[in-house]
Amino acid sequence: RPPGMVPTRGQGATQAVEDACTAAWLIGEALEGGDGPVSTAEVAALTQAISQARMPRIEWVMNLSLDATRAMLEGGEPVRDMGRLASPEWKASLSQLWAGLEPDRILQGVPA
Repeated sequence: RPPGMVPTRGQGATQAVEDACTAAWLIGEALEGGDGPVSTAEVAALTQAISQARMPRIEWVMNLSLDATRAMLEGGEPVRDMGRLASPEWKASLSQLWAGLEPDRILQGVPA
């Protein structure tokens, strides 16, 4: 698991928006057809469901962001680290950032 989101790519803010969309969608589903207030146990279960739905993507984005930022970190070598970003493998991983995330799904908060 990566140490956390690096503060150089704006991905933390992007993930917050995706978190909110996923949370709204899952909470909306849980409340549909409900028959009253949500219990503390139900809130805990929803929080866990949101975390489980989001964590694989968050970890993937953290790794992608870290890879893109290595040249700026302690021990980084700009020529080596920035040169890697031109490789077909890295470009292919970058293209996955929005793969499967159609705009209407994002706006509706439907997890990919």
